[in-house]
Amino acid sequence: MKPLTEAECSKLLREKANFDNAELQILGKTISELSGGSPLIASILGHSLKTVDVAARDQLLHELDYYLTTSQISKGETQVLEIRRRKTTLMKSVRNTLEKLAMKRLVDVQEDNVSMTRMYKSCRLHDQIRELCISKGLDEEFFKIVDFKSEKELGPSTRRLAIYLSKYGDGDAIRFRSHDTRKKIRSLLIFDAYDSHKKSTWPSEINDLKEFSKLRALDFDGVDFRARKLPRGMDKLVLLRYLSFRGCCMENFPPSISKFPCLETLDLRVKDCNLAIPDVLSTMKRLRHLYFPIMYRSDSSNKLKLLGLDRLEILVNFDTGACNVDDIFHLENLQVLAAISDGNPKDLEAIIKCLDKKSADLHHSSLNIRNFDCYTKERVAIFTKVLECKSLHSLHIEGPIGHLPKNVAISRNFTEMVFDGYEMAFAASTFPNLRVLKLLNLEYLENLTFEKGALPKLSTLVIDKCGELQKVSMPKELHDMLQRAQESNGDDVYLVEPFPTIRTN
Repeated sequence: MKPLTEAECSKLLREKANFDNAELQILGKTISELSGGSPLIASILGHSLKTVDVAARDQLLHELDYYLTTSQISKGETQVLEIRRRKTTLMKSVRNTLEKLAMKRLVDVQEDNVSMTRMYKSCRLHDQIRELCISKGLDEEFFKIVDFKSEKELGPSTRRLAIYLSKYGDGDAIRFRSHDTRKKIRSLLIFDAYDSHKKSTWPSEINDLKEFSKLRALDFDGVDFRARKLPRGMDKLVLLRYLSFRGCCMENFPPSISKFPCLETLDLRVKDCNLAIPDVLSTMKRLRHLYFPIMYRSDSSNKLKLLGLDRLEILVNFDTGACNVDDIFHLENLQVLAAISDGNPKDLEAIIKCLDKKSADLHHSSLNIRNFDCYTKERVAIFTKVLECKSLHSLHIEGPIGHLPKNVAISRNFTEMVFDGYEMAFAASTFPNLRVLKLLNLEYLENLTFEKGALPKLSTLVIDKCGELQKVSMPKELHDMLQRAQESNGDDVYLVEPFPTIRTN
């Protein structure tokens, strides 16, 4: 086929898409430059765009043009459009459904006016709707909570079972009406009070889980695994898709747990423990959601490898000190990334490159930098890159910074930043889009100054546990704006607590 000119490429794209706008013109130019005027690529993209919902069209075109300029379209990687279209349609459907539920007062939502990527901060059922759901669930035996004071027997229709170990006394036992009842259980939740100091043995009903052969979800909550081992037979749960140890105390993650062929969600957010994890996670090929704890380490001298987790969509508490940072470049389906770094410049450089590469796919990203300082030119340079990263949505920094680098185009996405020092001053025109500022645990901070023109969109200022803070100076316009925000939002906004002297100018 004869290569198309820029004008011919744009014309073919318009004909196949059956519409025309400025974004489509830009896309036509991009395709012409990157593909050498390939008529096949223009035709495929145009035909696919024809089926996209009108409301999502402009956003999709903008994202597609950005992706094409950073991808290898000349090598024929045109399947990205169909993937992007499906993801956009699915996200739109979910948002529409949630909006309808909120409008009908079936759920209570708190809108997120800060984030560029999230509509709501939280969502929960109203109390009456929750009671209705529980009542309906009990009628249909959707979920069974065993109360030993009134009943101890499970019927054959029970599919979901919750057991509270802290209420499990000597002589208590669950009676399964038939041998097949265990095999029909799909979800098993095991709760403990964490400090209940119960005996280290499991109740006989769950001491061996191999009989729960059709279990899909297994959730341990508040269980102290220093006092008791994992139940036997867990390696037989070949259909398990969800496994959680959130809120538990566990010091060692057993390698045998990695042998679940269908596992999609693994939550390792244990409490008050430095979890040792063996390098077996890369074998769990079906994982979509992986939640690391705040503190963890590899149980060997090598870092943990995530290479091969091609389906992973959510990765939380990815610590560059414990994991191989280069592996995140190969997680093609990643949508949420929460990373932790000890301030190593090379690791930070790699994270920034990864975020820029995946900016079109990531719905949310955050970076927590520990023990950071700006004492060398290398660290100042990487700090500048972090501040300028347009793909980063939340940034948390711990350590002495001194002065922010000058002439830095700070990203508009940042919503939370933490600093330390005796004095802090926000110059004019800094952080033009910052809406929330939290200053927490700054034990040495004495003076805080906001110059006129600084933080023009600030609506929430939280100052907490800054015991030495004596004076806050800010323009009258900013002070009045914060006062209005506090009056309209009540407890959601705190100016200063305890309240120091505020000087307006």
